[in-house]
Amino acid sequence: MRKQPQWRKAQSSGIRCGSLPGTPPAPVLPAGDPRTAPSLRRILRSLLATGRLLRYVEAVPETKEESALDKLWQEYARSFRDFDDLTLARWCSQTLGQLHGRAWRLSHPLVGAYRLGSQLAHDRQVWLKRLVNIPAGYVEAPCCRAPLLPLFTRDVAASGLICQHCNETAVPFDQLAKGLQARYRTWADTYAPVHDVAHWDDKQRRVSRDYESAFENAAQRAEELLAEAAHDLVPLLLESFPAVVWEDQDECLEVRPEDIVL
Repeated sequence: MRKQPQWRKAQSSGIRCGSLPGTPPAPVLPAGDPRTAPSLRRILRSLLATGRLLRYVEAVPETKEESALDKLWQEYARSFRDFDDLTLARWCSQTLGQLHGRAWRLSHPLVGAYRLGSQLAHDRQVWLKRLVNIPAGYVEAPCCRAPLLPLFTRDVAASGLICQHCNETAVPFDQLAKGLQARYRTWADTYAPVHDVAHWDDKQRRVSRDYESAFENAAQRAEELLAEAAHDLVPLLLESFPAVVWEDQDECLEVRPEDIVL
């Protein structure tokens, strides 16, 4: 049985915890609760995998787990900081070539490494310097002019496809093919109330009578829907893009990548 997440519930139905782009609600953890540390570790791992941790750092109380994980990912990124701009541009270009032709989990180690390198390249404006050619098959993202590698998330109907380099909307939803819009909106509309179970207020929890079971059922349903997206929806994007990444977790429902079996 998954433990219920201990953070503030979203007050507006238009807000999604952890949505990209945007700032998610800050976690609120009960003081002195011995169960807090394991739950926080899972949350932080999820945030690190999706590149969202920095949005939480100022809001989450300082903990040893947070500090250790933050230092670990700083260590991972250090090797890229030693690259000069040309070396970094070549590495990113070569890695995009390796990603070509497939839909990738966001949690995949190669995608994680690329995110570290590509976000540093974005900070240095490497792609604007035109040190290397954009790899074959890729086009320039309108948001930051880096090669377009879109991210499919549960908020696709609201946020479109997200850029892996700058975390802004790379492809607005209304610019997707009409056939894809209909299928993606149906899926997102189905997913939204499932995800919202993690953000029920006290009144909604009392009405449910057994919130732990409701939370567990929602998590299992989220696993099914994410697997459905990976099988049936995300591959359709390969007709328009050379590679695509999909979000294979839901941190609010404590659905982790290993829970989604393909």
